[in-house]
Amino acid sequence: MQEKEIFDLVAEYINKGYSASEIRKCAITWVDKETLEALWSVPRKNIEVFIRGCLSSLALKPPFLDLGCGRRSLKPEILQKYGEQIVFIGIDHFLPPKKGNDWGCLPNVIARAEAIPLRNGSVGTIFCMELLEHVPDEQIVLNEISRVICPDGHLLLSLPGLGIPKHEKLPFQRDYRRISAEQIETLLRAYGFGSIGLDTRILGGLQTNIFAVAKKEN
Repeated sequence: MQEKEIFDLVAEYINKGYSASEIRKCAITWVDKETLEALWSVPRKNIEVFIRGCLSSLALKPPFLDLGCGRRSLKPEILQKYGEQIVFIGIDHFLPPKKGNDWGCLPNVIARAEAIPLRNGSVGTIFCMELLEHVPDEQIVLNEISRVICPDGHLLLSLPGLGIPKHEKLPFQRDYRRISAEQIETLLRAYGFGSIGLDTRILGGLQTNIFAVAKKEN
């Protein structure tokens, strides 16, 4: 099967409401496992490239907050770049199972993104990677982000593109929505962010990633 045919089928299954796991089960009959794994890993690799680019090119300031960090916070990258003395906080709403986890990358604080247990203006940089699609109300979360970040602080945001199928890990993670680049820009401005830079990634005609870098206005 040609690559275009594969992506056309994926788009068709997304339009029919198939989840990522359902599409993956079908896709293994279209392509070999090695090819499937390579294609499946592209969005995650794009996120890694985005994070590395932000760390190398932006003048980010502490304290650092990784909101919705899951099993693998950005603590190693932040400490390597800024030093062991830097304040880094990883927050998620549950503590992942112990097996196979690096304890140094697990959340420091268990809390919901709708009620971040930090003072107003107390954070210099917030990483919000693949979170807003998994919360019941993304505007409540953006309001909390706007509350805890300091003036001129950076928000680094990633979202699944419109071409990424629904993916859930129940009961801990639900998938509520997809947000377009235009919608996220409007939301960020509504919650006090400016200097907004947006970028997207496309694979086989499908939008896989949306990235945003924004600064909190005074």
